[in-house]
Formats: sequence, C-alpha cells, structure tokens
Amino acid sequence: RPDFDTPQHIKEACSEALRQGHVHYAPAAGLPGLRKALAQRAEEEYSVSVDPERVVVCNGGMEAVTSVLHSLLEQGDEVIVPSPN
Repeated sequence: RPDFDTPQHIKEACSEALRQGHVHYAPAAGLPGLRKALAQRAEEEYSVSVDPERVVVCNGGMEAVTSVLHSLLEQGDEVIVPSPN
C-alpha cells in the first residue's frame, strides 16, 4: 500500500476515463496503443524490430516471470528459486 496520495493529475485522468466510458477490462495482452509504443521504444533504444502483436504487457513482475517460466519449462524440469531474504 503506498504511503503517499495519488497525484492530482492521475486522479483527474481517471475521472475523465470513467466519464468517457472506459470501464471495461483491457485486452489480455495489453492495450494496442501501449503495445505499439513499447515496440517502438525497443526499436529506438535497442535497435531491434519488434512486431507489436508479439508484445505482451504484464501487470507485474511476478506475472511476467511466471509467464516466461511456463513458456520455457517442461514437466519434470527443476527450478531453483533463491530466497530474497
């Protein structure tokens, strides 16, 4: 839980989005405009061409790591997970 208030411009943007009817879930892979912007940024910063259709936006680091592991690991593979403590 954050120990600070949400900035006013974010509150106003949220209110405006609600007034415009943006009240539904986003597509599972992320909003198309965001995926396109991320693909463009990858090209600008890393000089790699990325198809926005291949970009997936995750809602957090754990979801991203879990998705990658599910994509790469097979039944019976062993994974060592270090403790952050």
